[in-house]
Amino acid sequence: MYACTACGAVVEADVRHVATRCAYCTAPLVDAKRAASAIDAIVPFRLTKRAALERLRTHIGDRWWTPQSLRALAKRGQLQADAVQGVLVPFYAYDATICADYSARVGVHWHRKETVEVKRSRPKPDKAGESIHIEPEGPTTRTRTVRETEWFDLRGSMGMQLEHHLVCASAGLSSERARKLAPFDLGHAADFDARLMLGWSAELPSKARRDIDAAAHHTLSDIGREHLRREHLTGDAQRIRTVEFDVEIHRVRLVLLPIWLATVRLGNAPVQIAINGQTGNVVGSIPTSKAKIAAVVAASLLTVLIVLWIRGDLPWM
Repeated sequence: MYACTACGAVVEADVRHVATRCAYCTAPLVDAKRAASAIDAIVPFRLTKRAALERLRTHIGDRWWTPQSLRALAKRGQLQADAVQGVLVPFYAYDATICADYSARVGVHWHRKETVEVKRSRPKPDKAGESIHIEPEGPTTRTRTVRETEWFDLRGSMGMQLEHHLVCASAGLSSERARKLAPFDLGHAADFDARLMLGWSAELPSKARRDIDAAAHHTLSDIGREHLRREHLTGDAQRIRTVEFDVEIHRVRLVLLPIWLATVRLGNAPVQIAINGQTGNVVGSIPTSKAKIAAVVAASLLTVLIVLWIRGDLPWM
């Protein structure tokens, strides 16, 4: 609950929100005390609202499968600016060391020449019952290249450090969508300052911390496995036998990242689109037009029928 210092109204808000606007006078409201106790850093917006709206219009208008009514609005620039809202979304940023002991098999490819015998036979006669060219019967040989792989045992250890591994802490933004929005440059992050939240919506984590930590450990192990394959396993082919990862978390910070969220309505169905507030990267699937799909299917069937008709392969001909 906020007491607006501009108009004096008492405004109720979601308990997770620490920054919003007054519903009566639109003045920015910030719960600085509660935010300061939880948030470590804030990454400011670099992409303006006008630029975000233009990215949204391009994202919708350039897709031929988009329903024509929505595509026309985007092409004519009639998507309204209030469809895009700037939100400071909570992410946990992990600094970690990943170590592993592993055993594997690495393969080295080599090639050899091989001569094989090929049996030659007379060609089948054509539809007229005659063959224009007849080759002699009898075996012949040809040479082919065969690839072989020689395998070797490999054991070792690896270690790597990772900074600013991000895990979304908001239930309103799926992990997959948050991953596709990356990257975010935390080099532009500023230590918490309530003034950086003025005019924006901002929220605290709405996912359980234990779930976020578990997701982070799982993803960090996957990153370690990929690093192992790419940097430590030599040869042309690899087979990991055993690997034991040790993920040590050194520091975790709660960081608010800038994301433009847009909700576009198609009939009664709302479609959410997210835009990276630093890079302008757009993530969100627009429903496809059923009429366009039906038209393409019908055109494909008509093309097949025309080809069969030209070839005289239609069953009723």
